Amino acid sequence: MRSKRKLTRIPVIVLSLALSYLLNSVVIQGAIQENPQRLEKLPFTFDFDGPFYPNPSLVFEEVFPNVPKAIMVYKVKDPNITEAFVRNLAQKFDIPADAELKRTSRLGLYWLKTPSHHLEVDPSNGWFNITKMREQDSRIAIEKNYPSKKDCENIAKEYLKKHNLLSKDVYLRGIADNTNSSWQSMSVGFERNISGYKTWGAGGEILVEIGPGGEIVAVLKAWQELVPYKPYPIKNPQDALEELRNAKGLLMHGCEGKVNQITLRYYTSPQKQDYVQPIYYFECTGAKGDFYGVVPAIKQEYLKSKEETIKETEKKVK
Repeated sequence: MRSKRKLTRIPVIVLSLALSYLLNSVVIQGAIQENPQRLEKLPFTFDFDGPFYPNPSLVFEEVFPNVPKAIMVYKVKDPNITEAFVRNLAQKFDIPADAELKRTSRLGLYWLKTPSHHLEVDPSNGWFNITKMREQDSRIAIEKNYPSKKDCENIAKEYLKKHNLLSKDVYLRGIADNTNSSWQSMSVGFERNISGYKTWGAGGEILVEIGPGGEIVAVLKAWQELVPYKPYPIKNPQDALEELRNAKGLLMHGCEGKVNQITLRYYTSPQKQDYVQPIYYFECTGAKGDFYGVVPAIKQEYLKSKEETIKETEKKVK
């Protein structure tokens, strides 16, 4: 009798989820249609320049993805980074409370150094990096006593949990073997998931470096605090692809080949952001290897120009 009750509940749950998704979509669309005047223009999505390819040649033979007509834009909540915050963070890593603390003159970064550790914190976005100072040991380097990739994933997750740094919305990006580089470590990378969409950009990542014997030798975390702002209308993937073909998007590491997949993501910048916006991400393959492209997903009429955004940013800095 128990098994029958469980089976009969499954369709109800599925139906409930479907109705919830439909209702959410209706609410978003209704909010846009009823209040178009409230959708002020957002800053231009990207804050960087990529290489310019004037004549891209991109072939797409797959099925275009189904996407919503609107997607949520997130407001970035400015962090409150103080000396007390930095020292409390340092103590999580067993750094003494009286360790030497300095600030850089140009960017105002917090630097906290001890003979064994170096902690760096960016007060503009909360980014931090802690590195364990290591003496060169040629014997250990030769032995290469490093954990396996699977063990590295577990070691990294347990370490982040122990130090209350493992957010719920993370996913494993990958594990790279950098044992033969100057780092002499296994690099475990995590990225962020926002409302079911992956992110792109160094503003939403955690990186754990693991040395010989499973020792954690460095941890980097860039993780902005976000609050829902407003849903904005987005382009369809067909129009986004045409923009990329017409050199209106950004292509990295190549411009000729096949587009294998088109997905919606969020751009998380390593620089200070006011808003986190959706983008189209194009995974491509060419004669010289893999490359990718990105295009703002927000419809153009709801975005300021790049030049206008730069001018406003410069005024704020002054």
